[in-house]
Order: sequence, then C-alpha cells, then structure tokens
Amino acid sequence: MAIWRKQEAAVFAISVSCFAFLCNVIALGPQFQLSISLWHVVIGSKFVFTMAAPAIPAIVCVAIFKEARLCVRRLGTSWRHYPISLLIGIAIPMTAYLGSHSSSSPFQEGSGFLVIKITLMNLFLSPLWEEVIWRGTFLNKLDPTMGPLRALIFSSFAWLLWHAGYFLYLHSEGIDATLLVLLIPVIFCSGIIFGVIFESTKPHASVWPSVVLHASFNASTLVYYGGFGRLSERSSYICEDIFICIAAAIALTWLRRLRPSRRQNGVSAVQET
Repeated sequence: MAIWRKQEAAVFAISVSCFAFLCNVIALGPQFQLSISLWHVVIGSKFVFTMAAPAIPAIVCVAIFKEARLCVRRLGTSWRHYPISLLIGIAIPMTAYLGSHSSSSPFQEGSGFLVIKITLMNLFLSPLWEEVIWRGTFLNKLDPTMGPLRALIFSSFAWLLWHAGYFLYLHSEGIDATLLVLLIPVIFCSGIIFGVIFESTKPHASVWPSVVLHASFNASTLVYYGGFGRLSERSSYICEDIFICIAAAIALTWLRRLRPSRRQNGVSAVQET
C-alpha cells in the first residue's frame, strides 16, 4: 500500500473539496430538469450536481487505489460494529432535544421507522461515497505515516473543508450564518467518530460500519431538525455541539486502548494489502 505524506494528503483534500464546492455552486445556479418518461421520473440539476460532488471522487478513488477497493469489499471483523454504529448515529443528533425549547418530542410514533427508512435509502448514496473518499482512502493512507490519532485529527479538518459547499447550500436555503458556525463542531467531531469506527475494523478495514453510522446520523439529523421545525433553534445546535464533542473525546480514548491489539495484528494486514 502506497502511503501519503502530509503534502500529498493536503493536495488530495483541497482538490476533492474544491470539486465538491464547484458542484454545489453549479447546483445552486440555473435549474433544469431531465424527464425519463419510461420510469416516470423527473431529475433536477440540483440533485444531479449535489450527488456528483461525492460520487465522482469516490469512483476515481475506487478505480485508482487498491485500499479503497478492499475497504468496500470487506464487511469488517465483527458484526457488532453494525448495531453499535446504527445506535450511535441515531442517538447523537437526538441529544439536541435536551436543549430544545419545543414541546414536540422527536420520539413520537413513527419517528423511529422514518429514521430507519431514510437510513436504508441513503446507504448507497452520499454516506457510502464520502466514506470511500475520507475513511477508505484518505484516512487509510495517512494512518501509516502519522499514526491513527494524528491522522484522525488531520482528516477531520479535511472533512470540515469538504463541507464548505454544504454550508453554502444551507445558507442558500435560508439557514443563518450564525447557525452555520454552530455546525462546525458537529462536522469536525463527526469526522472523528466516523474515523474511529473505521479504525476499529482494522486490520481488515471496512467502510461499511462507518457507512451505517454516517447514514443513520444523517437520517436522525434530518428527522430531528427537519421534521419538528427546529431548523433555526439555536439551543438545539448548542446542545448537540456539547454532546458530540464529548462523544468524540470518548471515541478517541477508546481508540487509544485499541492500539496495542492493532500492533499485534498489523503484520497480517500489511501482507494482505
């Protein structure tokens, strides 16, 4: 496996982030629609360019880098990663309710089903593509050079840069800039948590547990903020910031305890790749 130095990693991060930002800018431009009469489907340009932002870099990564292909083919070392990832992904956004001033509970009948439904619908969309780019490729290539902890921090800053286009999109949808600032800890710490789950699948690294975590995290966020009119509720954002920072710190501590066993199993991973 060819590893990256910091300079190579920085070039990769800036390149794919600029591509994603450009796609989001185009998505916010003049709109057109493509109608597929055979399937009775209408696809808008916003959807096309928003999906292209992660899909194209992910396809390139899989085509070029062997480690990215391996991470997609493998299912991980333990089935326990999957329910744990699902529960963490659902729980973290819902902690925002502890800071909510709304009387509408996010735990109403049907909410759980809706979260699972959205999670399943998104498993093979952006969560998969982004995990291939940032965990299966970027973090995987940095880990041997920097070590898992420093590589996680570095990749989380790159993960934050990647979301610049997403911030632009949210602002165009009417989200106030001060609320976008409160999203910075969420994006950064989610990068750490997704990365820790990915690291925990080594030496037979797989992106699928982090894909499940990512998809359920996005679904839970959508249901909580979008389904209950809390999109502009500052106290919810602040509460989620606090809890996700605590969760990221716990995840990093847990990863430190995994490092001795990873060293013992590292030889087999190197031989396989």
